[in-house]
Amino acid sequence: YFSGFESLFDMIKKKSKPNGQILWFVQPTEIYNLSEKPFQILLWEEPVSPKPIRRKYREFLDLIAWYVLGDDYTFNKLLWNLMNSRFNDIIIRDQRFHKWEKPESLIEKFVKIHSNEGDLILDPFLGCGTTAVVCKRLNRNFIGCDIDVDCIEISNRRLKEL
Repeated sequence: YFSGFESLFDMIKKKSKPNGQILWFVQPTEIYNLSEKPFQILLWEEPVSPKPIRRKYREFLDLIAWYVLGDDYTFNKLLWNLMNSRFNDIIIRDQRFHKWEKPESLIEKFVKIHSNEGDLILDPFLGCGTTAVVCKRLNRNFIGCDIDVDCIEISNRRLKEL
């Protein structure tokens, strides 16, 4: 399954602007399989995780491999206490839309830091639309796709509710 990610990563790099960036959420065990060394590794600690336990310790964290594709990349500074490489944002809702869903507050920080109004954000694993919702709220353009039709319907509903 990881070879599909590598070809997608290569395609995204080729289609990105020279000053583009990629934030790639990976599991700790997957970080060793990345074909290129990231500029920096960020960490999101999940207080509670719906990820299944399969004869190993439960992984309550995601690593975020941050790639920069040129020297003139966007990096907008927020409050100093938000500029940590370790995040612990949570989803504030009774139930998640999707088991791999990320908190809106986490995605909002990344969108604000790594883009400007009017920029284009691509989420090739849109899930239930968190990135799209945040981009619309922050006046960013976005492209999102997912293979799960139910997730796309949820994404569209969430966008209509804005």
